[in-house]
Amino acid sequence: MPWRMGWRGMRLACIGAALLVLGLVWWLAWQSVEAERQQQQISTAQQQASLAAVVAENLAQVVNKGQLMALAAGDALAGHARGQQSTPEVHRRLSTMLVAEHSFARYLLLNAALQPVDASYALSGSEFAPLMAGLRQALQLPEQGHARLLPAARSALSGHPDLWQIPLVYALRPMDGETAGARAPGGYLLLMLDLGYFLNLYRDVEMGAGSAIHLLNAQGVALAELGPQGLTMPFSREPVAAAAHMTGNRGATVAALQPGGAKSHFSWRRNASSPFLVVASRGLEWVHGSPREDSRKVWTLLGVLSL
Repeated sequence: MPWRMGWRGMRLACIGAALLVLGLVWWLAWQSVEAERQQQQISTAQQQASLAAVVAENLAQVVNKGQLMALAAGDALAGHARGQQSTPEVHRRLSTMLVAEHSFARYLLLNAALQPVDASYALSGSEFAPLMAGLRQALQLPEQGHARLLPAARSALSGHPDLWQIPLVYALRPMDGETAGARAPGGYLLLMLDLGYFLNLYRDVEMGAGSAIHLLNAQGVALAELGPQGLTMPFSREPVAAAAHMTGNRGATVAALQPGGAKSHFSWRRNASSPFLVVASRGLEWVHGSPREDSRKVWTLLGVLSL
């Protein structure tokens, strides 16, 4: 009887030890899967933050180059008003600067009365009227950095075949000897930013499956998107659903960018000199897809070994 109880105890002890080891293996597997999931989330957050920061900084540099053109345009406009520069000379000066910066496709120089002084293209009446209406509306809005974006910019350019061009408005300094001490601009320079050209620079950047770059205006209205399907133009003129989350100059959160859409992990960046909001996003199904598949394999293998 004692020997029988001893063997039974040893058998129970072996079963208990096996269950303990099995439980430990399951616990370690769970820890490993959870660590991989968290690492994937951290990696995605860092990647999206870096991508948004790079695009926002490069876009701010383009806006700053436009500011340099605006300074030259202000000098040219002042010289033209004093009779020191002819219209062809003004055109030659600005056209040379336009050729050097590929992100800008066209320009339009206006005086303080919003009358055209020079342009890099033939401006039709059907295009000029909505463009001026958008400009007057933009001048009522607070300045965002060095330039303003025209509201409903694409509707103002509906007569032009390249709808990827977004007008940036630069206020020029007052002309020498006029309105001394006043704040009224001496004129305006409209530069057509070619978003298609700018975003195509990132076409070959490894963003990860399910990732996209979104360009929004200060109100959160989407202007363009570079994603898995290539360069696309949003149809909605309403702010994206997640615009309320995008406060401050930088941040990250998980939410649906559009009403009823799938949730994404996204990071946003603003630059003080730029009127744009840059968002880098990746769908949660892609963020969790690889860890979920790996964890399924782990649980299947452990389930088989536990039988």
